[in-house]
Amino acid sequence: MNIFYLKNMIKTKTMKSKNIQPEDNEGNLLVKIIIRLLMILIFLGLVLFLPAGSLRYKEAWIFILIIYVPALFVIGYFYIKDPDFIGGRILKRREKEETPRLIQNIFSVILFIGLLIPGFDFRFNWSDVPMTVVIVSDLLVLSGYLAGLWRKTGMPHLSLKSKTSKK
Repeated sequence: MNIFYLKNMIKTKTMKSKNIQPEDNEGNLLVKIIIRLLMILIFLGLVLFLPAGSLRYKEAWIFILIIYVPALFVIGYFYIKDPDFIGGRILKRREKEETPRLIQNIFSVILFIGLLIPGFDFRFNWSDVPMTVVIVSDLLVLSGYLAGLWRKTGMPHLSLKSKTSKK
């Protein structure tokens, strides 16, 4: 038997017993990212357009563009520059500790309700928000993306990763 074959076999068995994915998992990671992005797009479409009762809800289209397009660039950037970040944070399902999980669930419900209300507002004409207010608020969301990207790439000494590695 070849020694490299034995090493690979031992490594694979060890990785399976410890639930570690093989190193050639980049294609698998890309597929998971694409599936997740498509699921998010479908979710946003359903949550925004079903309560609105129409695809003519232009504020929702603007919101999806502001949320989704920068997310594609940010996720693509981190997939190239730091795939461990994407694998560890973006595809992470749930917190293991009880308190963060509770907080995550509470904010998920708040976010879901917050996404439903504007659609019902559009359908039932509860309010009349000027388009300039919509655009300014969407630009604030976009600036949040840019600030997060800048923090991760431009100020690595402030990231959580570097703080924990110094301890």
